[in-house]
Amino acid sequence: MTPFAELALVLAIFVLTPITLFRVIREPLTIGSARLLLTLYPVAALSALGALALDQGLFSAVIACGWLIFTGVAFGYALARALPRSTMRLEESCIDAGLAYLAVGGVWFVAWRSGATFAGFEAHTALLTAIHFHYAGFVSLVLCGFAAREFRARDDLAWRMLRPAAIAVVVGPALVAIGIASSSVLEAIAAIVLACGVAVFAVVVLARVVPLRRTRVSRALLGISAIAAIAAMVLAVMYAVGGLLGSPTISVEAMERTHGVINALGYGLCGALAWLLEPPRAAMLDRRPPFSSLASGLRVGADFFERRALIATNSAVRGLVDDLAQFNSVEFEAGRVAQPIRAFYEDTESFDLRLFPRWRGAARRFARRYAGFSGRLEQVHYALSAAEGAGIESRIVALDPHVDGRAGVRGWVRWYRGSGRAIYVAAYATHRDSRRAYMNIAFPLPGGNLASILRPQNHGADGIVLTSHTDPARPGDEGVYFASALVPIRLPINETIFVWTLVDASAPRDLVARGGPTTVAVARHDAW
Repeated sequence: MTPFAELALVLAIFVLTPITLFRVIREPLTIGSARLLLTLYPVAALSALGALALDQGLFSAVIACGWLIFTGVAFGYALARALPRSTMRLEESCIDAGLAYLAVGGVWFVAWRSGATFAGFEAHTALLTAIHFHYAGFVSLVLCGFAAREFRARDDLAWRMLRPAAIAVVVGPALVAIGIASSSVLEAIAAIVLACGVAVFAVVVLARVVPLRRTRVSRALLGISAIAAIAAMVLAVMYAVGGLLGSPTISVEAMERTHGVINALGYGLCGALAWLLEPPRAAMLDRRPPFSSLASGLRVGADFFERRALIATNSAVRGLVDDLAQFNSVEFEAGRVAQPIRAFYEDTESFDLRLFPRWRGAARRFARRYAGFSGRLEQVHYALSAAEGAGIESRIVALDPHVDGRAGVRGWVRWYRGSGRAIYVAAYATHRDSRRAYMNIAFPLPGGNLASILRPQNHGADGIVLTSHTDPARPGDEGVYFASALVPIRLPINETIFVWTLVDASAPRDLVARGGPTTVAVARHDAW
């Protein structure tokens, strides 16, 4: 066994992993797996140390499983970060992918310590594969994510140039591994793609980031890291091209002594220390919107809040919000909203309602089947006949915030007058981030709730738009999620609500024609 390779893995486990995780995991620690990672690391590191101190074999592999469990939690943390995200952020995707690859590295670490053949590969190949996923998979991707955070803060030309490079460094480690298992040609091509992606990051960091570091130490460390990355990637390309042409230019042993050392000490260690001393300016905190904890059984129904004893009997509410002005921000001003609309949100109990849903396109073929399912569930249920939709009852109730988990929550229940079936059973609350306030709506479902987080905007002369579509210029919490006790998931659907008065000239005359090619349903609600 080559000592250079073993020392590189030791450096990754005992030095680079804690440094990079410390910078990735930021306060407040609202994700449980983040707290668990910090708690588990000392135990996992001791487990890895014990496995390394023993001779290869079954007992060493069993002890190494402590590190495998830790890397599995890192994979869970990656999912907990990625699934609720309301927009694609390449810089965060780099970090998420790095955390996921660390788990693959954990599997190969156990395989190496077993000393047995694993997936057709001998122990030394397992060691090199473990190193590959700890460095090219984890450390390198996290460092690229930090650099991309810096460019996102400026939103300059360099950021747009880095997008293809970010994709290359995310998919590259997996493609290299697939190539090792299946095709030397694919392995070589994937290695070249990965090396070019890392090299592009390094060149841009050297030119655009290093000069702007505040301290000499940070500039020196980041500069060394970028230069080392370029040198290591040049060696990687030379090795890959030689293998592709059938005439190796560098031996495996020489690659371990040169590429391995430069990659570990120069690129990895110096880069991790540089970002530890001076973090990137744009950082996505480990925070998520406040989600309701409500969930239903196989039936929701208009009496859901009574059956679950959720109604707060010591307070009374009449509207979805107490004051529409609580949504005021740079993109919404309650004072511009027509008084009837404002009254609807602040005194919803006083309004009568009618509902006219229309399914669009191919969705019309599934309307009857959906109506049968939603009618039994009694949640988000659209009647098929306009006559049934014309007769609607509704009420507003205050809910217990300790059960729901959100402050100021109130329930709005709507049901068909004739059948008594519920249309919507929803718990309404508001929350605010640093930019804006949101309407936070939870529809209880089996296993969790459908959470629709809407950002308000002024529309037309005196109307409102509430939408879950992400604002590309200022992305926030908006989105449609399935919120369960495990992890909230951002769903690939959106909701937009337009509210006008009848005298508003911008009000459309044909709601069915409104929307784009992906619109599934349009529902007109009349309130007076």
